[in-house]
Amino acid sequence: MPANEARRLPAAPELPPKFPVPWGLIIILALYALGVLVYIWQSYWESPAYQAAELSDRAIAVLGVDDGRKATPDQLRAAFDDFLEAGRLMPQETQFADNLERLRGRFEERHIPLDIERVRRAEAVSSVTRRIQEERAPLLVVGARNRGWAPDQLVAGPRTIMMWSLPGAVLIIAIGTYLYVSAYLVRTREREAHLKSIEARVKEIGKSTRRPRPKRS
Repeated sequence: MPANEARRLPAAPELPPKFPVPWGLIIILALYALGVLVYIWQSYWESPAYQAAELSDRAIAVLGVDDGRKATPDQLRAAFDDFLEAGRLMPQETQFADNLERLRGRFEERHIPLDIERVRRAEAVSSVTRRIQEERAPLLVVGARNRGWAPDQLVAGPRTIMMWSLPGAVLIIAIGTYLYVSAYLVRTREREAHLKSIEARVKEIGKSTRRPRPKRS
């Protein structure tokens, strides 16, 4: 084959890697996950309602099934502080003021001293809650659960959103994988066709440059 003919042959493209990293798909999934986390952060983790629900759940867990009858004094004070903070965050919910009153009775029942500062804060929470309830008297027929606010509802919120976000992630992976595999197969077929065209061109050049053998006398 003449050198100038060989130089005119197009070079075959390199094969794509066998297991290329789909960076585009990874970036899209990361952005999707970040969006879900930002939504949960703004709607739940940073909201007073969610924080109050977590405090309430923690206090109830500390008190146990006997409602603090066998809890240590430190555990009772910790639960009392959690209800105080929950009542400060959500004064419109009567359950925290009710829990504080019930716990004050538990302290008296067990003859455990309760410092005056906690008593004042509990009375302040009860006072604010009572005032809000008086202003919202026509709405009292609607319970916390019907209004969409109950500790178990709020605490389960982020988990529910995470579960509902999984189909979206699966859909992104499916579409991304389909597009990626399709592009990979197209590139592979194009390379095979290109290699075949080069092979055919080489054979054609070889035939055209082949010299006839001299005939024997």
